[in-house]
Amino acid sequence: MTAGQQFPNHSPSESPDAHGIHRSPGDADYRLAVDKQARAMLALATSRHSEFAQDCRTDPGQIVNHWSDDVTIGYVHALAHTSLNSSSTATIDDQNDLLGLFSPAMQAGERNVIRVQFNEGREYTARRNFTLLHELGHYLQQTDDVLADQLFVISSANYNKRFEESACNRFASLSLLPDDYVTALMAGEPLNAIVARDIFESGRGSGKSRRMRVSRPVVVRRMADFLPSHGSIALVQDGNLNTRVHADGVIDYGGEPTPAERAGMDAYHREHSEPYATGLVINHPNAPTAAPPAASSASSTSVSKATRVSIAHSYGRSDYFFIVTAPQP
Repeated sequence: MTAGQQFPNHSPSESPDAHGIHRSPGDADYRLAVDKQARAMLALATSRHSEFAQDCRTDPGQIVNHWSDDVTIGYVHALAHTSLNSSSTATIDDQNDLLGLFSPAMQAGERNVIRVQFNEGREYTARRNFTLLHELGHYLQQTDDVLADQLFVISSANYNKRFEESACNRFASLSLLPDDYVTALMAGEPLNAIVARDIFESGRGSGKSRRMRVSRPVVVRRMADFLPSHGSIALVQDGNLNTRVHADGVIDYGGEPTPAERAGMDAYHREHSEPYATGLVINHPNAPTAAPPAASSASSTSVSKATRVSIAHSYGRSDYFFIVTAPQP
């Protein structure tokens, strides 16, 4: 990344396509720069607080106490009820996965402040955790000289802001689902939907506990790092697409499942079980079939056009499916 380089808009498209899908474009150089920044943030956080990684894995809420000398962190019932909400210097995040703000210290004697909207006992902790780490990412980028310098190699303030936000999201994702944690749960196997579902479940409290490390969409976006070329991972909620991430970084929001994803769900409902960790093969839009033998050239042609689908059901307030698709070799 060089001075004056500009990056494309990485927000979802303003209007949906014919299937009702909003799409965020992928850009390999942008993603690489964001990942580099986020990993530098992660290294800085760990160097400042040796317990940081353990807090993220066991109880991210401990960050509030462990970082109290660095930044004042507090929970509020509603962001609108804090006076910092109207501050011209505050960074306010009020999206579905984020409800928080960071207000930097502007003069001697002031404190850096993070506020996270969270109602203890009434909400699951997944959004709180991601928001807390995201806002901590703003704090790190705006107060560390090396990280801050990376924000200003981009000529446009608009792109600068997108880069900072993307790095905060990536930092939160890597903190809550670090590489070694994910690869240990994958146990050397290729990514499939059951692994993705189990990674979500591993951070979920038992019984009536509202403790939840990360949300399902966060798992989907993180696990896209482990997709094979031309693969995708999707979260379907109540029959509609919630989030789909492709191996090239393109993200789809909303709309309808693909024919292969729909066929996978149909197969699941017929079997009412999960025999598809390694995937079933979809040879045409509506019917799953066994993979044909690879002996003949005709079979090879058929396989090359097929899609391998793995699917896992996830219980919750809605009906969720994790679905991983990839071209059949």
